[in-house]
Amino acid sequence: MNKLKQVEFLKRDAKRSKKQAATMVEYLLVISLVSVFAIGALIAMQGHMKGVFTGISDKLQPVNQVLQQNN
Repeated sequence: MNKLKQVEFLKRDAKRSKKQAATMVEYLLVISLVSVFAIGALIAMQGHMKGVFTGISDKLQPVNQVLQQNN
């Protein structure tokens, strides 16, 4: 009788381990998909981001000139 309980426990433990492994695989797949989309978005936005920073620096040049004149 005791061995039967051990076998049942091992079966339940194996099922639990399989479920945990499947959950971990799902999490890893989701993380990898999110990373791929994030990298793709960054690559697509690369040219736009350069334009944004250039626009900011163009707007700040008059401020820098005023600050340099005051010093």
